[in-house]
Amino acid sequence: AKAVKEKVKQESKPVKETPQPAPEEEKEEKEEKHSTPTKWELYLGAGYVADMGGKDSFSDSGINAEFKLTYRPYALAGVGFFASAEMLYTSANGNAKTHYQQMADEYVANNSYDYCKITLPYYYDFPVMLGVNYDLKLAKQFSIFAQAGGGICIGQATNQTISYTIGEDTWKETITNYREEGFAYQVGLGVKLFNTLNLGANYYHLFYHGNISNKLILKLGFDF
Repeated sequence: AKAVKEKVKQESKPVKETPQPAPEEEKEEKEEKHSTPTKWELYLGAGYVADMGGKDSFSDSGINAEFKLTYRPYALAGVGFFASAEMLYTSANGNAKTHYQQMADEYVANNSYDYCKITLPYYYDFPVMLGVNYDLKLAKQFSIFAQAGGGICIGQATNQTISYTIGEDTWKETITNYREEGFAYQVGLGVKLFNTLNLGANYYHLFYHGNISNKLILKLGFDF
């Protein structure tokens, strides 16, 4: 009878349960398995614009500033959808210098001018794009990313001045440059450090009324 009692006592002994993670801890563990959890990212950056030529392109190298908003759905594990707005500020290239020098020479040849000079413009480009990117996390503080997008680009050249001389008299006139719009697209690659610092290179194709400008932009920016 004593053995039966001890057996019953052992069988009725409560089973030790394995502690289950709290819901928040479980959520964090799942998110760690993804390269990026659901979130919005605000990117602010700047860069150097290198000219890569193009059909009848007059703009050269310069600087860039960018604002980008990215949404990363948790279910897509690293895929993001972005909207970006940028500004490219560039100087005139060799094509522009040759073109405006020829214009000045024609003014002298076709008129009674002794001398003519046309100032070179600077160029503002404003690409506004929608696109997709992918962020692959290789370590806790290091990831690589790729992106592609397309949209419109608004271009504007600064006004220019024509100075021409006849004898001792000099006149000046202003050339007003008007805004142009066209199609644009971009592709890019880069690395992200400390989940914040971005280093990347982007190729841009800007198209205006038959003129094509290709740019390589080296970027440095931060995600917030």
